[in-house]
Amino acid sequence: MTGWDDQVESWTVHARSTGSDPFFWEVNLPTVMELLPPPPCQVLDVGAGEGRLTRAMTARGYSVFPVERSLGMLRALQVEDGNRAALNGDACALPIRPGSVDCVVSLMVLMSIADAMSAVREAARVLRDGGLAVFAVLHPLVTCGRMGDDGDLRVSDYGNCSLPAPRRVQRRVPLTYEHFHRPIGTYLSWSIDAGLTLEAVVEPLPGAEQVAAHPRFRRWAGVPNMLLWTARRRVSSP
Repeated sequence: MTGWDDQVESWTVHARSTGSDPFFWEVNLPTVMELLPPPPCQVLDVGAGEGRLTRAMTARGYSVFPVERSLGMLRALQVEDGNRAALNGDACALPIRPGSVDCVVSLMVLMSIADAMSAVREAARVLRDGGLAVFAVLHPLVTCGRMGDDGDLRVSDYGNCSLPAPRRVQRRVPLTYEHFHRPIGTYLSWSIDAGLTLEAVVEPLPGAEQVAAHPRFRRWAGVPNMLLWTARRRVSSP
């Protein structure tokens, strides 16, 4: 990721403000939690940012070790969480010994990394035998699409992995970030090539009651905005 040190304050305000991101709290986060192995277990939160997923998993009884490349984000996480142990590190070169964690979670990180295949391999490397990786990215329909004035998503060049990384601006808060487009099959193939066995692929949609409570969800009622998959490290032969 690039530029996050310059956006720590904006992102932290957004992530911690009540009601600022209902889709995350009501749709995306519950889906992630359902895919995790049962607590207690060790979870590596790769690309932890200011720590909202770390805090949510800790509250559920997981032993969470956050890893974050941005020093500014890392400081924000530690200030909020009472200087909890956290690691400054890159998703493509994790400062963790091989085969040492039960679970790796990468939430909305891979689509912002140019060499995301290396990040998938690193997740596989640090998992113990039988450990689980949980990946979540902005859905590829979104990374190659554009939202029209009528609220419909228009998709083009879905299979073109050479699409340049667009600069996206989130209008509700002053944030700018990059996304690289990859088709679903690319992400899943990377996981298999890294020695992982696919277990689940999920494309969550809001329910009717959620759409009624949050009119903004209507545009995502029929098109997923997040892709999640889980993959398990194979048990080595004796």
